[in-house]
Amino acid sequence: MSKDMIEDGRVIQELAELAFVGAFLGQAQAAETIFNSLRVLRPDHPMVDLGLAMVHMLAGRPETALSVVERAAGLDPDNGLVALCKGFMLRDAGHGAAADRKFAQALEQEDIAPDTRRELSGALRR
Repeated sequence: MSKDMIEDGRVIQELAELAFVGAFLGQAQAAETIFNSLRVLRPDHPMVDLGLAMVHMLAGRPETALSVVERAAGLDPDNGLVALCKGFMLRDAGHGAAADRKFAQALEQEDIAPDTRRELSGALRR
């Protein structure tokens, strides 16, 4: 694999999509291997860490997912998607108050779609 292919991002995206398909089909270990390999190739890319965290969530390991998503948040602290996913991981790990705070932080980010923002805002008021 050439350096240009890695920096292009398409290969990263396609491998991530393949890993997610595998994770949804019960192949969490294979998906984890793919995302760990992507982390070696692109250690600066928060979406790679977010993908690995999501695989841990799908495998029923929310605490492990939280430790991985922390790294993604550190790489891009203003990323609304990372904040939103971390909120779900916190909730699934039993940290309700922290999840609500993270959801509120996600609402403040510009990169959250307006319809997602409305739905999340409504859910937080319930």
